Amino acid sequence: PSTGDLIALQAADVFVYNGGGMEPFLGKLLDSGEYSDVLFVDSTQNLGLITHEDEHDHPSDPHVWLDPISAKDQVMMIKDALIKVDAQNAQYYEDNANAYSAKLDGLDSKIKSELASCAKDTIVPFHNAFSYFGARYGIHIHALSGIAPESEVTASDLKETIDFIRENQ
Repeated sequence: PSTGDLIALQAADVFVYNGGGMEPFLGKLLDSGEYSDVLFVDSTQNLGLITHEDEHDHPSDPHVWLDPISAKDQVMMIKDALIKVDAQNAQYYEDNANAYSAKLDGLDSKIKSELASCAKDTIVPFHNAFSYFGARYGIHIHALSGIAPESEVTASDLKETIDFIRENQ
């Protein structure tokens, strides 16, 4: 975060973050004690993060929002935090969370419908961000690199992925 972000945070009531190791700066921020009046909300708390044994920098996959049902859980955690700091507007937060959850249910239904006629069940993204999506919808993920988008890709990794794509059409 920039200096301006940190100054603005001191005036905030709530700070929502994804969690799952996605915000490496957070530990220092929390340890500083400068934000004791701010409610910090880890939106992946208790979601059962997927772990990847081969990942060293990011052992937990933080990309939970790519599964609409997990995203609904995040929405509810955010709603609960907002109600905690602003109880007088609880109905507003409830209504908005419920409306957004309904949209996520619609998205889930659309994805299931669209994938029902899919001939293939594997995707090949650059980095391994689709574990939750794959788990939810029965899609196999064959990623070129790890969870971190800045992961280094070797020529060997690239060749292996090209071979996989050719072999599996």
